[in-house]
Amino acid sequence: MVYWQCKDCDRKYQQSIAMRVEKFERGFVSCTYCSGRHQKEIYRLL
Repeated sequence: MVYWQCKDCDRKYQQSIAMRVEKFERGFVSCTYCSGRHQKEIYRLL
């Protein structure tokens, strides 16, 4: 697992290199925040 920084939202997220390459080849968004797969910070704190 490696930490990446999104160029669009400037947040850091953790993802394997293999998963990042696979998403890039398929044209998917790899950032977990931009793709909507990450919990919002408000809900994590509660």
